Amino acid sequence: MPPLAKSENVCTGCRSRKKKCDGKRPCCSPCLRRGEICLYRISFVGPAWSFVAGDNPALNPDFEDGPISTNIEPQRPLATIQFPTIEPPSEYTDSGMFGITNPSAFSDFETNREQAPSSPFMSSRQPISLPPPSVLRELIDIFFERIHDYIPVLHKPRFLAELNSKGPEGCSQALLFAICAVSAARHTNPGIRELQRSWYDMARETLSKSLHFPDDVPATLQAAVIIIYQANIFTEYSTSWLLVGDAWRIAVVTGCARLDGNLRSTPLKLESQVGKSWMQKEECRRALWMLFIFDRGLCSLDLALVIDDQQLNINLPMADDIFSSEDEQIDIEPIGYTPSIDKLMDTIETEIRLGNNTNIRQFIVAAYMLLGRIGSEIYQNEFDYIKGTSVLDSLSASLIRLRLLIPQDATELSFADPRDFKLVIWLNAIMTANTIFLYHQPLRVGESPDEPSGMSKNWPYCVAASRNLAAGLRDMCRSSTDFADNAFLVSLIYAGSRILIIEYILSSNNTTSRQSGSSSIVSSGSQNLKADIDLLYHTFRHFKVSLGCSGEQFYDAFVHSMTIDEERSRAAKAGSLLDMLRICNRWPS
Repeated sequence: MPPLAKSENVCTGCRSRKKKCDGKRPCCSPCLRRGEICLYRISFVGPAWSFVAGDNPALNPDFEDGPISTNIEPQRPLATIQFPTIEPPSEYTDSGMFGITNPSAFSDFETNREQAPSSPFMSSRQPISLPPPSVLRELIDIFFERIHDYIPVLHKPRFLAELNSKGPEGCSQALLFAICAVSAARHTNPGIRELQRSWYDMARETLSKSLHFPDDVPATLQAAVIIIYQANIFTEYSTSWLLVGDAWRIAVVTGCARLDGNLRSTPLKLESQVGKSWMQKEECRRALWMLFIFDRGLCSLDLALVIDDQQLNINLPMADDIFSSEDEQIDIEPIGYTPSIDKLMDTIETEIRLGNNTNIRQFIVAAYMLLGRIGSEIYQNEFDYIKGTSVLDSLSASLIRLRLLIPQDATELSFADPRDFKLVIWLNAIMTANTIFLYHQPLRVGESPDEPSGMSKNWPYCVAASRNLAAGLRDMCRSSTDFADNAFLVSLIYAGSRILIIEYILSSNNTTSRQSGSSSIVSSGSQNLKADIDLLYHTFRHFKVSLGCSGEQFYDAFVHSMTIDEERSRAAKAGSLLDMLRICNRWPS
């Protein structure tokens, strides 16, 4: 029997149930057995926050803001980095193909990471409050300007009207704390940035109560989506996975998961929860689609799928320009969801032939649907590449068909609406990941890397898709680097970067080993690969700044991958894709 925790180290769930708690982090044993979220009370230092700005020096108009911390090191061209023959420092040990035990060993590539001082504006053993209304509005504006494109679960005019009429105290506290948490890192005031973690903890705590007793199901689902997004940025992937499951169960039991189908009898009245407004119904749909995207994306971390799409009966998301409308009534022809990717593509193809408008978010959902299917078919089990040929052919046919269905204005920036540029890059990254997860085949027992095999046949598809993604990023950078705010994007781009780095290391060594007189023969292909990797290096530098923990983790992984020698690159190419992408010992294994 595990030892009991001290009274100050008892989780909120066990405390409310008056049950014994062993105080284990991040999840105590009783909560783990019950499958519930485990939260601990947070401690603060200093006086409590007030809704009056003058009570808090960091929020006082006379308080002088410091400069925004960018934390970007001086740019270093890839040409000055001696790879692919650099040996990693001895402080590094491999776990599979990747195990970072001392990231600071790469001092040449990284900035000095300073621990942020504890904020003097936090209270001792008292829950932190929401910021004053003026600051809250600033954080809400940041959310809609910088983050909402990636988690578009709120109808801005409706949400602001509700906030103005009811005030912060009349709105979902979990939702407001979640918005504060996800936006704080992008605020210009360093005092506000320091409070991000505290707001995140409060969002999780208030969400836990809402999940148990949801009096506003749509707001609870919206808060869950935003908290999951921030949990991914904090690299708390197990928290994300658990929250997806909890939010999904609420959606099923309340009937939200079948919003556009035949509703069964439910404990809660859906009409009173969602309302009759098309805006609220679309918000609910979008929250569920974001949960779906999180779930299918987490399968790339070798985590089991949580959402049973047989229970999902909602329409695909409408276009953003329609969703932002303030009209009381809208007239659109919705596209219903079906759990079969082929039937869904049949429906989309019919809509295209009829001249009805499709939109890029619908294709993003379809792309994640395919990613989830690839992950569950190939990576959730011990897949047999010999006996599973028919499965691979079926998945390949679905991938090809989906690529052909996606219109040019959703794949090429030169045809796209500038407002959709960030989404075009995102969709390209998902499709690149689909190609890599489908076509990267490990070398089977008895096969040689120098002889024809499934690996050698399909590897060029992985390289071509990764190079196409790099070309899209290059085009995007002509106008903006806003894509670096997208927390979904960093892991997808990392998959492509690993492919290109391995290809460069192996192709470079192959070409330079052939001597012509006294000069080495270096192919133009290797030079182009090097240019792509140079671009990706600076891309991850931007992710490091924009995404904090997650960006730093993938930046470290990218830098480390450039130090791997030819022998280990060959092993990575021939081994499991998940081992190749496992970037450090903090990932689930």
